[in-house]
Amino acid sequence: MDFKTIIYEKKGNVAYLTLNRPGNMNTINYTMNLELEQAWRDFADDDDIWVGMVTAAGDRAFCVGMDLSDPQMGWGPNPTKVPPHYWTARDLGCTKPVIVAINGMTCAAGFYFVQDAAITIASENATFFDPHVDIGFVAGRSLAAMSHMFPVGPVLRMFLMGRSERMTARRAYEIGLVTEVVPLPQLRNRATEIAEILAKKAPLGTRATLECVWNGLNMGIDAAIQQAEYISLNQRRFQDFNEGIRAFVEKREPKWQGK
Repeated sequence: MDFKTIIYEKKGNVAYLTLNRPGNMNTINYTMNLELEQAWRDFADDDDIWVGMVTAAGDRAFCVGMDLSDPQMGWGPNPTKVPPHYWTARDLGCTKPVIVAINGMTCAAGFYFVQDAAITIASENATFFDPHVDIGFVAGRSLAAMSHMFPVGPVLRMFLMGRSERMTARRAYEIGLVTEVVPLPQLRNRATEIAEILAKKAPLGTRATLECVWNGLNMGIDAAIQQAEYISLNQRRFQDFNEGIRAFVEKREPKWQGK
């Protein structure tokens, strides 16, 4: 696939996606909007790809939102013309785990990648903020999602303070927004290492685990437990479930098939 705004590669059981507009701080324009959907559909449909990893080109910004200079992104008096977007695997209903490596600034639509990640890590120079209130916009989707996933106080402060305050990588780690902070030169290698570790796990098991967590965020605890029990029992019908048990008993590495 020949992309202009992203780099999409597959090695082994891992797909690597790089946002590639560093001169525009990796903002999402209409072309990237379309290319992200194309890449994630390939990711979701390829049975040999079990894990994804997202990074961004350059060291100034991971992604600072949508490109406000691109009228095709829906700016203007008619908001019904905003194009649909599928910027993450989860947007397509795909539960394959995705590792996100944050370098530099992240704000606005850049948070979509954070909230839909299985694991997020950051470089020491990463910062987080949200400018919606500074320009009269509403931080709808990201605020709603992240206030369910992380402590609401720090999240609400970040979204209300706008460009007047930035959360550091260390503070993001303290509240669980990211799970690890590493020096910038080590970021891509560490994210790749994590992705390769996950690719050695049972692929259907990791997807079912993510499904339990994401479903649980939308439910009360009793309903979430019942749903998780159903998903767990359903997992036993796959070949990989029996392979995992046999490998454990035989003291060998399992040979996963994704079936």
